[in-house]
Amino acid sequence: MGLLEELYEIKNQPNGIVEQIKQQIYTNKKFLKENKIAQYNIVYIDFGDKLSENYTNNKIIQRDVNETFSIKEMFDKKGLNCGYNEFRYSHMAVILEPIHHKYLLTKNDKHFSILVAPISSKRHKDSIKIESKYHIFLDRDSYILMDNITNISLEKINIKLTNSIFQKNNRKYPKVSIPIIQQIHKSIKERFKI
Repeated sequence: MGLLEELYEIKNQPNGIVEQIKQQIYTNKKFLKENKIAQYNIVYIDFGDKLSENYTNNKIIQRDVNETFSIKEMFDKKGLNCGYNEFRYSHMAVILEPIHHKYLLTKNDKHFSILVAPISSKRHKDSIKIESKYHIFLDRDSYILMDNITNISLEKINIKLTNSIFQKNNRKYPKVSIPIIQQIHKSIKERFKI
């Protein structure tokens, strides 16, 4: 569930936070629609900070286990991840589900979140290699982490970083190749037994 849906369930929301999130979702939908970014395109996602870590003067210090966070802090950090193994921070990701551009920003628009698979330079057991020699926007060989497929709220798309890969990719929004799409399909079938 996205932060916006959660906020609708809370009786006393912080002032302006719902409007801030709605505006960010609108901005990101407009960005997706205008640039025809869809299934199998690669975008940057802000996955959120690790809940158990705090950064002060570039040093990691453990958070107090009794520390609480306001909804404003959750929004500013793009969500806080609880576990040590949860994927976090800004990373590229492959969009796994179709985005119906004809519905974006219309009264029939139901897009508030999308399914993505993060991309990392660290290999996991269930990952698909993307070689930098065939993908000029990558600094080094990377991996689509099929064991970290997640549903993210649309406000987590980072337009600025996504535009940086557009610049590196001959001014095109990158999309994974057909052989990689086939590997994604195979991995999803095996993982979900479908």
